[in-house]
Amino acid sequence: MKEFCGINGCYDIEIFEDCEVVSVYVNRPIVYEGDGTGKYSRILPENRTGPDVEFIFEPSDEKADCNISQFTVYSAGDDGVQAFVSVLMKEKIDKKNSLLKAIKTLLEQPDAIWGETLVDNDNI
Repeated sequence: MKEFCGINGCYDIEIFEDCEVVSVYVNRPIVYEGDGTGKYSRILPENRTGPDVEFIFEPSDEKADCNISQFTVYSAGDDGVQAFVSVLMKEKIDKKNSLLKAIKTLLEQPDAIWGETLVDNDNI
């Protein structure tokens, strides 16, 4: 189960060694997974294991807001992910709490290219 799911995707927070990692899964790209018999089905963001974007925060004490130490865009070739990252980077965010607030806002934004619905995707 993901930490937060909106109409456009989800994010999850995990602790890896001494760093917090925020993984973002948007509705677009469309991801399919095979069942081993030649049948493929759409995997929704809340069920995916591979994120589209990942943010890593440098360690800090629990009272302070963490700085972003790096981020990786795994699905950089997809238009939806490019648009999501572009809008997010315009915010010039460097702290975890501000980033999570911005991600939640984008995951709830109506008519976003990174949040096409299943009906929209069926027509592709």
